[in-house]
Amino acid sequence: MLWGDHGYQLGENDQWSKVSNFEQSVRIPLFIRVHGAAGSGRHTSALWEAVDLLPTLTDLAMQFTVPTCPREILPSRATTLCTDGKSAAPLLDEPDARACSASERAFSQVPRGALVQGEPGDVAGERYRGYARRVASWRYTEWIGFNATRGVANWSAGLVGRELYAEALGPSCRFD
Repeated sequence: MLWGDHGYQLGENDQWSKVSNFEQSVRIPLFIRVHGAAGSGRHTSALWEAVDLLPTLTDLAMQFTVPTCPREILPSRATTLCTDGKSAAPLLDEPDARACSASERAFSQVPRGALVQGEPGDVAGERYRGYARRVASWRYTEWIGFNATRGVANWSAGLVGRELYAEALGPSCRFD
């Protein structure tokens, strides 16, 4: 298994960095090869999240299913071992399957010091946070004011901005 923690933008959407919610930045490179798996080494377009790494590894290496974390925050923190991810192991037998990762969706979030083109993300000076949801054909992002000192989003102040991208049109799609 070989993976990276993020993608990188080299000028797409006028961005030069890894700190954005665009496809090129949040896409995680991942390569898995398992001896004897029908789909080993083949490409899949299934959505996958970093939280899927633990259940995938335990499934492949130990045939062990990590329990799902409780939805309530306090019991979840008291749980010794749990995950919000799902094993991607079934994709090794059927790379074209779409039954992986949180019911066919993936989430990402990115800090921003300013909502201005070309401004880099800066956690220390963070004023906004973009929360994105990706499904097979679309990416939707909501920008919320963020209090970096307290580490919380200001949901009661309302949305600062929204973005909707038709990912089915391709990664270099410029329409929003």
